[in-house]
Amino acid sequence: MRPHGKIHALCATARIANLPSVISNVWVGAMIHGCFVNPFLDGRSMTCVMAAGMCLYLAGNFLNDWMDRAWDSRNRPERALPRGLFTPGTYLGVAVILSAGGITAAFTAQRLAGATALGILSFIVIYTVWHKRSPWMVIPMGLCRGLLPVMGALGMMRWPSAPGSLQTSATMAALAGGALFFYIAGLSLSARSEANPTAGRSPRVLSLWCFSISALLVFPHFLSIEKPGWWCLSPLPFLGWWALCQTRYRKTVSSYVSALLAGIPFIDSITLIPLALWILATPASNEDFRLIAMISLSLPPLAFLSALALQRLAPAT
Repeated sequence: MRPHGKIHALCATARIANLPSVISNVWVGAMIHGCFVNPFLDGRSMTCVMAAGMCLYLAGNFLNDWMDRAWDSRNRPERALPRGLFTPGTYLGVAVILSAGGITAAFTAQRLAGATALGILSFIVIYTVWHKRSPWMVIPMGLCRGLLPVMGALGMMRWPSAPGSLQTSATMAALAGGALFFYIAGLSLSARSEANPTAGRSPRVLSLWCFSISALLVFPHFLSIEKPGWWCLSPLPFLGWWALCQTRYRKTVSSYVSALLAGIPFIDSITLIPLALWILATPASNEDFRLIAMISLSLPPLAFLSALALQRLAPAT
């Protein structure tokens, strides 16, 4: 494969290096619902919400490059549309097809998941249209990520369910989504600070607050688990990688942002590690749910490593 051919250009447009973290984000919501509502994850519904998350993410990237084609011609001429590798109409058509596919898949899983997918799509459009005009567009961008765990949890919902368990599941999924929202906000603010040294200390300080809030939103959940013990160390992978991002990977804006993007699954691991270990330590857990717990332990690090590997194929930004 030629490094600057059409396949490489499509991979760069799709930002395929970030797809593993999308899978991890959806999974954490489904896992939360499985732990607190129903100790069984329906494979068909899981496939649908995973597909919905990936389709919507890819649609947003193609739509973004279609919208930014004039700006990219001046500032990112290496991208596919400025180079004339594809027509703008092709990118818009791909975005529409992927959007329709994502919405359909989400509604196939569960109606509330479909409604959440529509919300994600609306924030994608808002961000795409106005992100060059206002720094506040970090809010819809963060919500696009933050709603993925919510969609994952809702996609697993089946009636009837105990009201208390549904409330717990919804709260936990919202906290997981909030953690992703603040992480994306911190990433964006930190990148702006690195790219614009004259911006002052405010964006950098605010980004540190966002990163801190991100970890703290999901960290207290271990208190709801009997005998948490050393499971409370689940934030360590996130903190370790974040520290590396602030030191080793801060040489260029591109490497810094790419490293932070690769670390998104570690936010999920703060939730998944205690839940998975709780399941494995519970004698009443069935074999299928214990397998799900093992997947939950391995998915964030695998998503992280996959992101780093895919960044060698195509840029993450």
